Amino acid sequence: MDRFTRLVSLASLVLAASPQHTFAATKKCTAGQACWPSADTWATFNASIGGRLVAPVPPAAVCHNDRGLYDAAACEVAKANWTNSFWRASQVGAYEDLVWENGRQECYIDAPQDAPCQQGLVPSLATAAQSSADIQASVKIPGMISSFSIWTHNLRGIAFNNSFTPAGCPASGSSPGITIQPGEHWIDVYKAADEQGVIVVGGAARSVGAAGGWVLGGGHSALGPLYGMGVDNVLQFTVVTADGEERTANACSEQDLFWALRGGGGSAFGQRRHWRHHLEWSYHPRHKLHHDQSRQTLANSEQGGWSGYLSAPPSGQGDPGALFIQANSPFGAEVAAGNYTGVNATFASLFNAGSNISTTYYAFPTYYSFVDNVITDIAIGVNSITGGRLLDEDALTKKAATLVTLSTVDPAGGSIFHMVAGGAVSKFAPDSVSLHPYWRKAIVSFNFGLSWGTNTTSIIKEALRKSLTTKIQVLAHLIDDDAASYTNEADSQEPQWRKAFWGSHYPRLLEIKKKVDPNNVFTCNRCVGSEL
Repeated sequence: MDRFTRLVSLASLVLAASPQHTFAATKKCTAGQACWPSADTWATFNASIGGRLVAPVPPAAVCHNDRGLYDAAACEVAKANWTNSFWRASQVGAYEDLVWENGRQECYIDAPQDAPCQQGLVPSLATAAQSSADIQASVKIPGMISSFSIWTHNLRGIAFNNSFTPAGCPASGSSPGITIQPGEHWIDVYKAADEQGVIVVGGAARSVGAAGGWVLGGGHSALGPLYGMGVDNVLQFTVVTADGEERTANACSEQDLFWALRGGGGSAFGQRRHWRHHLEWSYHPRHKLHHDQSRQTLANSEQGGWSGYLSAPPSGQGDPGALFIQANSPFGAEVAAGNYTGVNATFASLFNAGSNISTTYYAFPTYYSFVDNVITDIAIGVNSITGGRLLDEDALTKKAATLVTLSTVDPAGGSIFHMVAGGAVSKFAPDSVSLHPYWRKAIVSFNFGLSWGTNTTSIIKEALRKSLTTKIQVLAHLIDDDAASYTNEADSQEPQWRKAFWGSHYPRLLEIKKKVDPNNVFTCNRCVGSEL
């Protein structure tokens, strides 16, 4: 065992499957159609799960008349918390981004009271699960239904284990670990880990569920260059199939399923439950921050052991960039200070160029304190879309001018460079997990973003969507046609989605999908098997 003893955490996902091994593409039933389960069927199901069937509505519905849900007091609460990500996470019909609530319909908090409030992409019915039994019952509802979800917000719990051996594996492979329930937010996981003196590789969005789409989509992190992607740290998933049976997927049992779950994307293979994940001892957890605006020194910064987030807001809307970089070193202040010498030398040309740059250094005692004090939620409760490509060293060093132009030319949109790859991410074998193999050569995830307001017309919205897709395809052509896109932050209209999301891994993923979900019970936009 290396110096940094590895800890573990256990995740369970729910999969829909049936005994047949033929893939039957079946039309989904939505609410209001004749094939939708009857009221009696839903009543029976609701009784079987203790009355936990709920009818989600958009969170702004309490501010509108047309549904008969108008409530002045509740409306004021919604308005006061509209951009609060934790409040949104506690609402069964809310999403962090309005695009995923509304789709191409509308239900806005700042629209007139008599304006229509449409259901949009919010499911018509959901199970507010409080146990594995609730989830098992939910995936067995008769009929091929759509517009139904399983809400796991109330499944809470973080427990540390002194010794964990993946099922079916030799005891010599046991490690300390942590069990994370899907209702836990990343900030709560970070806090619990901090209290145990360990670090978990997790996401930057504090209110995101720790056992959900983040890890299923690969899971990038500012800690990735030091410890690898989220999927590189998973030891075991426990899954529930549509027949109600639990299955354990790890390196020794259900290996194909284990491979697919580590990067194959959310909503394609099933509903998560809880999971086990590697952690690292936090011996000298001092992390420092560096603020700057350079986009052309990212490759050198990564090689020097730095990671973080560089953003460029739309032209004319604030500073041209804000970079948060932390020293990727667990060895303490001495190494961090040495890294600053190199970083300052790298950025010297900027500092001496007469630019009005302010540089500030901060020190935090733990990674949790860094996340809690510095990483803030962005674009909450607004209409925003994003997408981009991974960039390797060649793109960053030889095509920097192109990247700078693309990131600043559009007055309506911004861009962000996630310095989350390279380092340890590149050390894992490309085929070890289902994550796109391009991650093993990438250094940065580069994304564009666009947004619009309540009064934006449908024509302009569609034009913005198309412009983002076009810009991303131009980027792909100029940088590398084989470059990947991070599925959790991808363009929802990505035309090359199989290639961009999974590359050479897609054929195997599709075969596994056909095996574990032959009736395509779980599906979503541009997920594995969604074309069938």
